[in-house]
Amino acid sequence: MGESPPKLRLLKNGDIWAVYVMERENFIDPWSLENLQDELARPFSVPLGLFRDDKLLAYSFSWLIQGETHLLNLSVGKPFQGMGLGRRLLAAVITISVAKGSERVHLEVSEANARAIALYKSEGFKAVGRRKAYYGDKSDAILMTLTLGPKKSGAPGARGARGPAGRG
Repeated sequence: MGESPPKLRLLKNGDIWAVYVMERENFIDPWSLENLQDELARPFSVPLGLFRDDKLLAYSFSWLIQGETHLLNLSVGKPFQGMGLGRRLLAAVITISVAKGSERVHLEVSEANARAIALYKSEGFKAVGRRKAYYGDKSDAILMTLTLGPKKSGAPGARGARGPAGRG
């Protein structure tokens, strides 16, 4: 019998410690516990998690503000990397963004994170700028944007973004 498929849901206060542990494992400049708790309280924040049997596999935080989405953080636990979970989480962020009327998704990614850059490019993100020595290791941040289509007659059609079908 195989493992159950990961389930997507909004993060809750009880998930913050698992997010914090993964944050410290995956990032040079991890967010503090207080930063993470603050994100859950923001009315414009969309904190998502992928879980299997209540175990956190991956998470993201994004902001939906004035017709745009800013993907602040997307992380996959080290044992679960390379399984398509980052792509699935990104698809969820894009789907929510389209449904909420966002016209663009913005993000910053370390120039040293080739795997993430390849994921974002494969989903239609374009590099639009650079922030020099942005991260603690002095690596630059690559600014990337995905242009989504505005809502048309109630249909969420997105330009440059594929729907969630076939992702995983």
